[in-house]
Amino acid sequence: MKPGDRMFIYHSGGETKITGLAEVVGHPEPDPKIAKSWMVRIKFVEKLDEPVTLREIKETGKFEDFRLVYQGRLSTMDVPEKFIQWLEKAKKLTLK
Repeated sequence: MKPGDRMFIYHSGGETKITGLAEVVGHPEPDPKIAKSWMVRIKFVEKLDEPVTLREIKETGKFEDFRLVYQGRLSTMDVPEKFIQWLEKAKKLTLK
């Protein structure tokens, strides 16, 4: 992750869903509280009017190769371009 990268805010407690957008504003740095971890500073960009649930993403059947769909526990991952295009069209968003 590097400054200027855009990212999804993903809520993983309860019903898992994408709830908003953020932007990376700092370079990765060691986490002072957890020796093995790194962190990056972000800024909030916007809240989605309508969250996109993991269930909804899975039900499309289009994203079996997206790590969010097939891997249980993740903190960061690349997002496939076809997912961004689907999200822009399905939710009428402009993400770039």
